[in-house]
Amino acid sequence: MPTTILLPDIIGLPPTGSSSNVELVKNSLPVMEIEPKKPHFEQAATLFSLTPDWDSYNKLLSSHGFGIPSRPLKLAFIADNFPTDTFTNQYSESFLNRFTDLVSTGAAELTQITGQRSAGKAVREMLRSMAQSESGMISAFGKSATGALEGAEAGFKSITAGMGGAGVRLNQLAKMTGKLLGGSRVDMPMIWKNSGFTPSYTITVRLYNPQPSNPETKEKYIIGPIAAICLLALPQTEDGIYYNWPFFQTIKVPGLLHVPSAYIGNITLVKGGDQQQITHSQELGMVDIRIEFGSLYDTMVAGTEYQSDSRPTLKNYLDNMRDNRSVAVRNVIGEYADESQSTLQTNPDLRANQGNVNITSEPGDRVSSDDIAWFGKLTSPGI
Repeated sequence: MPTTILLPDIIGLPPTGSSSNVELVKNSLPVMEIEPKKPHFEQAATLFSLTPDWDSYNKLLSSHGFGIPSRPLKLAFIADNFPTDTFTNQYSESFLNRFTDLVSTGAAELTQITGQRSAGKAVREMLRSMAQSESGMISAFGKSATGALEGAEAGFKSITAGMGGAGVRLNQLAKMTGKLLGGSRVDMPMIWKNSGFTPSYTITVRLYNPQPSNPETKEKYIIGPIAAICLLALPQTEDGIYYNWPFFQTIKVPGLLHVPSAYIGNITLVKGGDQQQITHSQELGMVDIRIEFGSLYDTMVAGTEYQSDSRPTLKNYLDNMRDNRSVAVRNVIGEYADESQSTLQTNPDLRANQGNVNITSEPGDRVSSDDIAWFGKLTSPGI
């Protein structure tokens, strides 16, 4: 039975020269936690939610000869493109605004031709011109129409005068209608249409191979991590003919980002990395993997009572910003201890690394002998 190669607990960490500096290297890069998930149907407007699917992921990873030592999957990434969140609101004119524009558009031409500011005056001006026409038929029609218009206006005034408050409102409505028919426009407030949440999360995971000519290190530090990452994004198949959706994910970087319902939109794999680290025998010494994440939900919501762990909400967004990961710090006697950020702020002994540093001295004087020895081991030919 083939042997399963156990991958590093944190994929993407650079090699260390000595075990005493492993924690220092871990602190140097942000770490993303990824949990593969699958959809679960719900009888609600959301259609489905996401549930963990570690069994399927581990089965796929094991079939390729690899395994992960712990959950969640942890990726150390280069801090070259930090998370960016964009919140948008869309507003546009209401249907009433569009209706008034439709009514007033055609009438505006008539009022401009006659030089009048209302529909009544424009019609009266046209009828007056027709009444003064030399053509007998047109003149008679203009005089008759003018008389009918004046009679209608008088009758409307007498009716509204006897209606009290209702008549006043009816008169105001008639005045507004006359303004619209006269080509006047109304500046109505815009109406909210939708909101948007667009996270831009792209990370670069750099895989290091400390011994490119060694097949075991190549499997553990290059090929295995590539398999673990690609399995998160590739569609799945059972017969090689039909395939369906890949894994969804929950991603989290304490203090920086948290997407409960995420997907991988793009993976770019640069063999050799930006530094083109390939040996003369064409063995990979480095691989850069750029991963673009997106959110299944286009909005982030806020409410006094509603809270969800399956979609972006303001509460879990703020809670993630309050969060932080435990880091290992070197105390005054040179030992490492895991401490949270809150402890570091209140315990000056843990913040002390080499004692007080004189920033006015030469840079070389601020480097300890331990650091020089560690760097020498890191750059030695055997590494």
